[in-house]
Amino acid sequence: MSEQIPSGIIISDVTITNEHRTYTSESMSGKLTSRDSGVQRYRGTMTLTAEGNFLGAQKLNGFLARLRGRSETFEISLGGAYTSTTVIENPKLDTPASIGQSFISIKDFTGSVNCGQVFNVANDTKLYTALMDLTGVGSITIVPDLRVSLSKDSIVNFISPTFTAVLMSNSTTITHGSGGLIASVTIDWMES
Repeated sequence: MSEQIPSGIIISDVTITNEHRTYTSESMSGKLTSRDSGVQRYRGTMTLTAEGNFLGAQKLNGFLARLRGRSETFEISLGGAYTSTTVIENPKLDTPASIGQSFISIKDFTGSVNCGQVFNVANDTKLYTALMDLTGVGSITIVPDLRVSLSKDSIVNFISPTFTAVLMSNSTTITHGSGGLIASVTIDWMES
């Protein structure tokens, strides 16, 4: 089970990098040939700030200690561009989906899916991205390819997807400002 960022901790200064592993070769004439490996992940930085009293600083310190460096995962729910305002109810899969599949068929939802929207699927911590628009029932192309098999009627979570992340380093540094009343840490993370 992933750790949760404590309530009252402010998340700010977020950067998110989308990494794709692509193999590229260049001929003597300068022509590039590329092949996608199918591996994709997110990584980024963010500042976590506890304000107002020493209890907030203790909550922040306790959260970081529970991560044990790179040992434990944690969930990041960012909202904004990483949640859907166009999907009213999360859709279900219309047909089963297999490992390695680059599309999913969805049904039973109100609203629309937009190219670039992210989502999670059952039994997988990976964050996937829709590569096309869809209104109503149909199939959408996704990236990366599915890492798990899914049964018909599995929920596809567009409304509140989360990153499951791990720290990129085993050390964290908390800065204590305003006489120790404001504690903050900037962390580097990657999708687990």
